[in-house]
Amino acid sequence: DRFTIKQVLQLTSLDIVPDDAAVLIEGDEVGISWGLQTLLFCLRGKGEGKRAHRLFANLDVTGKTLERAMLDASKELLPADAKPVLPAAFLVSPSVLPGTRTPSAERGAVRNIKPIVPFHHTRTEIKKALLDAKKRQHLQR
Repeated sequence: DRFTIKQVLQLTSLDIVPDDAAVLIEGDEVGISWGLQTLLFCLRGKGEGKRAHRLFANLDVTGKTLERAMLDASKELLPADAKPVLPAAFLVSPSVLPGTRTPSAERGAVRNIKPIVPFHHTRTEIKKALLDAKKRQHLQR
């Protein structure tokens, strides 16, 4: 059986099967290792396990949690008239032109351009260039 990320992220401490290395996902028992069962079971705490704490409460598939946190931080840290920083801002990088950004697709196209002069040289080429430079210096004296 295949489960969705959303189903896994909805797992609670009550979904951990106490006597078996398994978790319950929508009523289906899914086997896990005993080590993982031990780690997850400690999240239940020492109580009777009547409250269902989400195991992965800090993870969010939609990205809304991150977006909300960045929006709140922007309001707190930036001037009132500034645009809030959102996750989408990291998809573009600053441009050489003030106040503009370079879209990621354009950056990718620039990265794919082959340079006229290669950036990488072999060890032999570097050694030869250093020896030639040394000879020129010696001849100039």
